[in-house]
Amino acid sequence: MLYFEAKFNECSRLAEDGSRDHLLVNCKRTVQPYHNEKSMMEVEDYPYKFGDSQREIMLFVHHLLVNELNLTAKIRFNIPFYFRKSWICYLNPGKKNTVEFAFIRGNELSNSQKLLDSKGRKQVWSIELTKLSNIPVKELTEIIQEAMLLDEIVPYASKRKKLK
Repeated sequence: MLYFEAKFNECSRLAEDGSRDHLLVNCKRTVQPYHNEKSMMEVEDYPYKFGDSQREIMLFVHHLLVNELNLTAKIRFNIPFYFRKSWICYLNPGKKNTVEFAFIRGNELSNSQKLLDSKGRKQVWSIELTKLSNIPVKELTEIIQEAMLLDEIVPYASKRKKLK
């Protein structure tokens, strides 16, 4: 029980600071049953390995993805990935106190908000998040919902060439 109380207290602290709007205030719903309890606990503990700025960003985005948009989280390649039918996005903490929020099928998204950058990659597109107060929540939510719709409607097909 202490584990969940710590998560609730962290979210409450952020909300009292006025750091972000309703998402952190609604953090009371963080305690949900998960299919793989151990895996989810690893994901929930992951942000606590980092400094304040990165931790706040990762907790905010994790809460948005898991509690508001009902995505499932798992640690893959030592970072948190979020998925439904297939991988949709991931959070990758950077060296300069930033968090890269990347979309696996970013090349297939409209990017009408002009927030995503390919960084020279063919498929994965991302946005660099530097401060919690600078996160464009509305636009980011639109991108996430478009990625979820793509995942739901168009099944992912690997572009890798199969060896014979």
